[in-house]
Amino acid sequence: MKTVSAIVLLLSGVAWCGEIRARLDSDEPVLKAWAVHRLQTDEGFVSRSLPARVEDEMLVADDLPVPGRFDLRFQVKSGFLEGWDATVPESDYVEEQPLSEASRATILSKMSASSFTAYWDRVVILDIQGNIQNAAVLRAVLRTRPFVGGGYRPGEWTWRVERWQWEDPMEHTWTTHQDRPYYALVRRRMFERDHRALRTTYARHLGGIALTSRRPRADLGPIRLPRPMPGTHAVNPDGSRVAPVLIKPATEPGGAP
Repeated sequence: MKTVSAIVLLLSGVAWCGEIRARLDSDEPVLKAWAVHRLQTDEGFVSRSLPARVEDEMLVADDLPVPGRFDLRFQVKSGFLEGWDATVPESDYVEEQPLSEASRATILSKMSASSFTAYWDRVVILDIQGNIQNAAVLRAVLRTRPFVGGGYRPGEWTWRVERWQWEDPMEHTWTTHQDRPYYALVRRRMFERDHRALRTTYARHLGGIALTSRRPRADLGPIRLPRPMPGTHAVNPDGSRVAPVLIKPATEPGGAP
């Protein structure tokens, strides 16, 4: 009830005049579509899925709260396509500098520490984007071991997909964002058969859509909707798969990386 009350209070001062449009290039017909409102409250992030419509390959999500940030979500026959917010603050450089391979390796190394992985049995980095001073990381985690409390049912697993933010403003050492290091895009408890049936593909070009009082409407132009792959993966804007980084366990069953 506290979270619901926080949403009502935060939305009481917004205008419901926002709109997102896009021309869809989809491998499969879109069955359903949503604009997912990511709302920060005193109790953390809250996600609200607002229905959108698809007419003649045109996505229209209207009557959206302004200001607000949104990720698009699509259901097709073979699974789900989900946006995630890869937007990070600009660096201090006049000409933006990309995230280096060395910085990427440092972030991956730090996210491999037991403080980030101990609770989980499987940890996969799906995507990393950013610049020389800021980075966003998309991580999927799974716990298959039994846990205590929360109405645990024997054989139940916990699956989460999280968005982490890292920063290195002095270009000396990467640390998690001080105010909001991460939030969960999705958190579910399920059984092994349900996890094996997952087909969810994350795409950064479908996320982080900001609507403001000065820009209440966003026309994204043509966007690519590839066919979802079995499991949980990330793709680039052109639909090509982002190579995942398996952190835990060190190898897949059978010795595959």
